Amino acid sequence: MWILDGVWCLLCFVISMTNCPGLSAQTPKDEFDVTSVKLMEPNSTAIRLQVDPANMIMSGFTLKFLVAYAYGIFDFQIVGGPSWLNETKFDVEGKMDQQETLPSNSTNNPGTDRDVSTALLQKRLRNLLADRFGLVIHVGQREMPSYSLIVGDHGQKFQSSTTDEGFITGRRYLKATHMSMSELAELITTAVHVPVIDHTNLHDAYQFSLSWGDPVLEPDSNFPDIFAAVQEQLGLKLIYGKQLVTVRIIDHVELPSPN
Repeated sequence: MWILDGVWCLLCFVISMTNCPGLSAQTPKDEFDVTSVKLMEPNSTAIRLQVDPANMIMSGFTLKFLVAYAYGIFDFQIVGGPSWLNETKFDVEGKMDQQETLPSNSTNNPGTDRDVSTALLQKRLRNLLADRFGLVIHVGQREMPSYSLIVGDHGQKFQSSTTDEGFITGRRYLKATHMSMSELAELITTAVHVPVIDHTNLHDAYQFSLSWGDPVLEPDSNFPDIFAAVQEQLGLKLIYGKQLVTVRIIDHVELPSPN
């Protein structure tokens, strides 16, 4: 989205985010009231990720990671920029002066509330990056090696969702109660490290489980690799080729001045 090792952690944090309690019912601001951007201490190895739209802390991350999070993309979707974009690490914080109540959904769907929180945090982070790093980007497309996610010859092996209780995910495990195929493609992307594009033409939300192994890291695993698991357990296929992928192209960025 993305430093590949951070993608899975990042997805888990996004899904586990909850709304910030508060008193104000006004429309939330698009910017943090207080921001802090510092270079990470040279000898520090600490990493902290607190994804709260009212009190964000991202310590020990590169600007490439921050841009990927702010725009909800993977690191390979970021094109251009100086070499320090993926080398220099920063401690970034954003806070609101007052507690606030985020707009609630009218369907009693907790997933929608999480989406509201995530969208607000990303918007505030994008404004922070523009203000403190002078970040200017535009949307483009690049042809890249990728996988197409398609339905196998015998059809999918899962059913439409009957409930929405989110999903549970680990590095090589997924149990979903309400997931679209485009969301599944994003999660598979984190495992195969190249873009996965949904071409299933399945437009509902679905419930399923998926477990796989890594033959390189776990040669004695009893689980199939991700390609075989997708086909055996879900009835889907991953077809390799080249496709146009939406990217963010960096027009301008600069090192921030210290607080």
